[in-house]
Amino acid sequence: MAEFHHGDLLLGVMNTVLLRGEVDAAVVAEIRSNLMALIARDRAHLLVDCSELTFTDSTGAAMLQEANRELETEGRHMLIVNVPARLLRVFDALGLSDLVRHDRGTIS
Repeated sequence: MAEFHHGDLLLGVMNTVLLRGEVDAAVVAEIRSNLMALIARDRAHLLVDCSELTFTDSTGAAMLQEANRELETEGRHMLIVNVPARLLRVFDALGLSDLVRHDRGTIS
């Protein structure tokens, strides 16, 4: 079961989201709802922390792409960080690699 946690980073400049567990068709609707509500709440950018993500499929990728499009239409940005090494190929295949930050290494 996936979990969605968010917090403020830099006082309204950037929201943070922690994706935990498995993000798949069984849970993506609830996470999408929470994520879109967070995006609509203010004008902040979005940082998605995947350090505790264990699995995602195309529905999870589509949710993140949808969130990114929503942010970009308003001149905001999304950055995905701490993607476990075992999921980097999945993120690449699902079209998310442009949003992934690699400069601090990956988590095994």
